[in-house]
Amino acid sequence: MEGVLRPRGAQRLARARVERMSTELNLTSDQAREIEEILHEQADVEAVLTENSFDEDPYDRRAARRAYRDRIAAVLTEEQRERLRRMWAERRGHGRRRGDVGDEP
Repeated sequence: MEGVLRPRGAQRLARARVERMSTELNLTSDQAREIEEILHEQADVEAVLTENSFDEDPYDRRAARRAYRDRIAAVLTEEQRERLRRMWAERRGHGRRRGDVGDEP
């Protein structure tokens, strides 16, 4: 989204997420760059949704997050997608949930 000024915190968070993913998933530099772009775009959309939260449909936010997960999944190899699924499951503290990377709609 052009013209949106990202808060520095959002930029740092996106960079930290990419660094963690790079380490855990052994991303190539091209993958890391693409994923960082996706995460920056996601931060922009989240900021707009938060700003307009009174008008927001909760399904819009969920759908947006699912779309970004799917875009990230498209950048990864199958092995990397599986590792990312496990990372997210561990972070949640339990097994896979519907809507994880690579799930069919």
